[in-house]
Amino acid sequence: MMPLKRFALISLALLVPGLGLTACDRGPAEERAAPVRGLKAMTVSESAAVQLRRYPSVIEPADQSPLSFEVGGRIEKLPMEVGMDVEVGDLLAALDARSYELQRDQADARLDEANANLETARSQYRRNQELAEQGLVATKTLEDSKSALDAAVAQASQAERQFNLAERDYGKTRLLAPFTGRIASVTVDPFEQVSPGQRVGAIYSEQGFEVSFSVPASVLEQLEVGTAVRIDVPDLKLEAVQGRISELGNRASEVSSFPVTVTVVEPPPRLRAGMAAEVELDVAALRGAGYLVPLSAFEFDANEDLQMAGRLWVYDAESSTVSSRMVQISGVRGNELIVSDGLEIGDVVAVAGVSYLREGQRVNLLPMQE
Repeated sequence: MMPLKRFALISLALLVPGLGLTACDRGPAEERAAPVRGLKAMTVSESAAVQLRRYPSVIEPADQSPLSFEVGGRIEKLPMEVGMDVEVGDLLAALDARSYELQRDQADARLDEANANLETARSQYRRNQELAEQGLVATKTLEDSKSALDAAVAQASQAERQFNLAERDYGKTRLLAPFTGRIASVTVDPFEQVSPGQRVGAIYSEQGFEVSFSVPASVLEQLEVGTAVRIDVPDLKLEAVQGRISELGNRASEVSSFPVTVTVVEPPPRLRAGMAAEVELDVAALRGAGYLVPLSAFEFDANEDLQMAGRLWVYDAESSTVSSRMVQISGVRGNELIVSDGLEIGDVVAVAGVSYLREGQRVNLLPMQE
């Protein structure tokens, strides 16, 4: 009878080679049984000669005016407040008018005196005319009375101008709303001393809005006054805002940056000045026409310029494999990029899961994306 210890060693020796053989066989089998990855793809077909460009801006009132006094003084009343709706002619602010009132009263008194002197000089001249016709006064007396009348006329005219100026200045101590609108800003405080022409606030009309932004010369030459554009206003959610180009600047506000103004067409009721906006323009692609490919189809190397080149995975029907291909990018339209070089009509391009693909990998093509 075989000892128990020897029997255990022989059994272990026979078992180990079997385990090794089983392990060696399972590796290649599992590799051969690895599932083929499904590939979501699209067929290149849609060409594009324009790209979508977005320019950030702010909704501004089309009719906005600064507010200021034409005379200086101390602010006595300041009823206007930011955001307050006003009607044309409403009182917005008033200066202490006592000194201007005194000047007007003094000018009025001088005017009365000058008019009285004028009437006296006119009566004296008429009397001398009658006496001269009767030969009762000398010719020099008549001439002197005529000179006195002319001087009185000049003095009365000057006094009237001074009174009108004093009356005007007195009226300028009240700042009235030039049109119906809303107060945009108030830049002074009650009892503050202000100078003529110093800005004390601003008012704007809600009847019209516009946005302004700057574009390079290459874009400016493609734009025309009157062209319809879309304005995206995030605060309005999905409510569409349409605009029309109203002004194109002929002189750059900065180096190679030209101003463009877009007027809002039929502003939505909820649109307000100060809301953030983004203007969308369709302009020619940087390097001509190309094909539209979803952004999800691209891989970008760290050393590649996203605006110039990207990597796509192209499906080969004969071998059911994919291979990478570098392509040239010329522009953007929404969530798609315009490929100007590296693709042809009919190419099948992966549009999802591209980070998991590798060169020569076999794939199972899923139903094509339209």
